[in-house]
Amino acid sequence: MANGQQIAKENLIKFEKWINERNLVGDVAAYVRGKQLNRSEIATQCGFALSVLRQNPAVKIALMRFEDELRAKGFLPKLSGKKSISTKATKKRGVGRDNQLLKELEVKNENLKAKIRELESHLEIESLFERHLFETGRAIKS
Repeated sequence: MANGQQIAKENLIKFEKWINERNLVGDVAAYVRGKQLNRSEIATQCGFALSVLRQNPAVKIALMRFEDELRAKGFLPKLSGKKSISTKATKKRGVGRDNQLLKELEVKNENLKAKIRELESHLEIESLFERHLFETGRAIKS
């Protein structure tokens, strides 16, 4: 029996096959409903549940990219004020990278603060030695 990941991959392959068939046949217009493709018809044609188009991240992104391509070609109307899922996914990945960069910078900042404390400590010790040498007359005046 196939596990969830295998089923998800199989569903993605089915959907990509459906996209290729639509591009070859050229009947995409038959699947347009409003500002998007008819998801229930796509699910029926692909042989999986409608929930796959909503819950399988790979299929969901592939659908959004396909719809974006169709918008660019003029088969679907442009979205007004809404952003596609692929844009949202890209932004989420950007936020993740921003958070990772922020954590790296915080660690680097803490390391630099520790280095500053260490150097200040050495400077204080050097100042004590220099003062002692001047007080005892053993320091060379410049």
